[in-house]
Amino acid sequence: MTPYYLIIHELSEIRNDIYKIWPSLTPQIKKEVESNYEEFKKKIEEVERAFKCEEAGMLDEAEKLFHIIRNSKKSPYFTMLSEAALFRINEEKYNQ
Repeated sequence: MTPYYLIIHELSEIRNDIYKIWPSLTPQIKKEVESNYEEFKKKIEEVERAFKCEEAGMLDEAEKLFHIIRNSKKSPYFTMLSEAALFRINEEKYNQ
C-alpha cells in the first residue's frame, strides 16, 4: 500500500501542474503569497497579534486591529479573516 504522504505529494504536484496549464484556476491566496511573500508574512503576523488580543479578552484592541487589517489591503483572504473576527467580537461584546 502506498503511504498517504506520497499520495498527498503527488496530488499537490498534479494541482500545481493544473495551475501552470490554467493559471485562472490558481486561488487568489496562492497568487498573493507568490507575488510578495514578505508582505503576506507581515500581514499574517498582524492577524496573529489581533487574534491574541481577542483570545486575551482585549476586544476593543482586537476590534481596532481587525479594522486596520480589513482596510489596509484589498485582499479577499484578509478581508474574510477580519470580517469574521469582527463579527465574533461584536457578538461577544453585545451579547454578554
